[in-house]
Amino acid sequence: MELDKAYGVAYACSLDDKPLEASSDILIGLATRTRNKGQLYSKLGEEFSLANQGDAPILMEPSSATISLETKCPEWTLEVLDCNGVPMDGKSRKIKSSKGKLDFSISNKEDFAYFYHLKAAGAEAP
Repeated sequence: MELDKAYGVAYACSLDDKPLEASSDILIGLATRTRNKGQLYSKLGEEFSLANQGDAPILMEPSSATISLETKCPEWTLEVLDCNGVPMDGKSRKIKSSKGKLDFSISNKEDFAYFYHLKAAGAEAP
């Protein structure tokens, strides 16, 4: 995984109790700086304190990640999940591997999401 920001993280977790490289059901997360609108910090000596927790909406720094996986499966489905883990309508897409490699990108700016569900075609739910 390669992230386009110096500050952030992209991660993957197997959902089918298999090692990640053998998994056919993967949760992917993309996290960057996130804060509430109007959230403020103040410095107290050497430490920082939350001076105002702010309000909705939550503001997320835009980011994207490029992901490459070795796979034997020729086709996968990538679902964009809401904050409750529910697939968002009209946001899933099919991804095809080429020569044993699956390459794709995710973007919280385009998808308005933190989480993605990557599932091999024909794989059963865990």
